[in-house]
Amino acid sequence: MAVSRSGIAYVVFEGGELYRVSTKTAACQPTPFVPRNGGFPQQFGMGFSADMTDAGPIGDGGETLYLAGALDTGLPHIILGALDTSTFVTRTIGQVSPAIYGSELTGTGAGQLFGFYVTTPMGTGGNIGQIDKSTAIVTNQVSLPGIYVAGGWAVAFWGGDFYTFTAPLSRATVQRYRPSDGSVVTIASLADAVVGAGVSTCAPQM
Repeated sequence: MAVSRSGIAYVVFEGGELYRVSTKTAACQPTPFVPRNGGFPQQFGMGFSADMTDAGPIGDGGETLYLAGALDTGLPHIILGALDTSTFVTRTIGQVSPAIYGSELTGTGAGQLFGFYVTTPMGTGGNIGQIDKSTAIVTNQVSLPGIYVAGGWAVAFWGGDFYTFTAPLSRATVQRYRPSDGSVVTIASLADAVVGAGVSTCAPQM
């Protein structure tokens, strides 16, 4: 799931179908998106990130929807791509390196893109790392103590902090990771698993 600056959420279903959902009315509309278009994986995490120049954001609405999915090759390495929300055609950027698995994405108005993932195929320990939008290289990776990826999971960035949603016991645990001091705090427990979270790139950076 991802949310655009215009307040439209993009939600992908298990079969790869992509829908537009109004965050105001919850009205849902199918898109022309074709699963596996451009050879991209059928299921993926996604997040918007602001487009940047040396001077800063490229005006109002200057953002790109990034995707992270695993190819069906027996090696579930994550592939980074970008989706044009006008044509709904996917452009593959490359395999994320070092290899990560099961990634969800969240972006910022400052042009950053982050993944929430595990580092081994059967791993459960949560990690957050910044992903270069042009090379798919991961930097600034952090292992999150006490956060375990299992069942559904999602991530969102707000005000300088990351909020993770995991379901190790089929109930969603919401935790806040604060990069400024490295703290991880559990802030909520929900009755259902959360498999998508989205925050607009209009969200505050600090």
